[in-house]
Amino acid sequence: MTGTGIIDQFLETFTRYIDNGFGLLGSDVGYLAATLAAIDITLAALFWSWGPDEDIIARLVKKTLFVGVFASRKVKETDLPLSLALGLLGINGVTAYFGLLDIGQPRPGDTVIVSTAAGAVGSAVGQIAKLMGCRTVGITGGPAKSRLCLEEFGYDAIIDYKSDEVSEALMASCPQGGDVYFDNTAGKISDAVLPMMNVGARIVICGTASVASWDPVPIGPRVERHLLVKRARMSGFLVFDYKHRYEEAIDRIAAWVREGRILYREDIDVGIECCPDAIAKLYRGENLGKQLIRLSR
Repeated sequence: MTGTGIIDQFLETFTRYIDNGFGLLGSDVGYLAATLAAIDITLAALFWSWGPDEDIIARLVKKTLFVGVFASRKVKETDLPLSLALGLLGINGVTAYFGLLDIGQPRPGDTVIVSTAAGAVGSAVGQIAKLMGCRTVGITGGPAKSRLCLEEFGYDAIIDYKSDEVSEALMASCPQGGDVYFDNTAGKISDAVLPMMNVGARIVICGTASVASWDPVPIGPRVERHLLVKRARMSGFLVFDYKHRYEEAIDRIAAWVREGRILYREDIDVGIECCPDAIAKLYRGENLGKQLIRLSR
């Protein structure tokens, strides 16, 4: 069995909090050629897999190759870059789609606030919100990412948490308050956003990137009063819960990409030896776009 592919630099700090029983999870995409000598069949397929790195299982079922345990699909979008199967057409795009549309339930005219607005998930959330007729306000770090959000991802306003006072910038950018908050960070940024939310707001908990450790549990402002007074709803979710609907999301996002209605950025390093620095770059916030590793052929 031979293959070439691209590896997603998945964050170990996320998976260690999911009791999966398998250890570290990861996702990968590539071109796999398998020869089954017993029945003289040579199969070549593009695949996207999400499952335990140490237990990637390939099997032939009705002449279709499936790889992985938790989720897998044969890549159909061969007219688009294969790497998108790890970004917009993979775990990030699916997360953005269901987190915003199912949990956030945006309505035309709503103000949608997104933290890590330039990231693989955040950039998709902002653009899908625009397609839904919403006004978008992104929070990101640094001039380069701020320009990216405004010029390519179409945000209506951007707050640079590295140079702006976030609470003051939010009041200026959201004079009518916020209706949906897509939270990728938790921490101080979310502490500043919650008081800005309107009555009936929906708060989507997608990630806690700003919290380095949950042992001990960090102490911060309490959210209950905001939720009570604003009659707001805060909900977490895991994309694995939507496994049965992945095709719905990927088909719709792929159509938007083909139509030029959703743009994307990728930061691809070449060679397995780049992995340690790629992960460090991700945590330092130096990547512009989805961080990937392309394996040597």
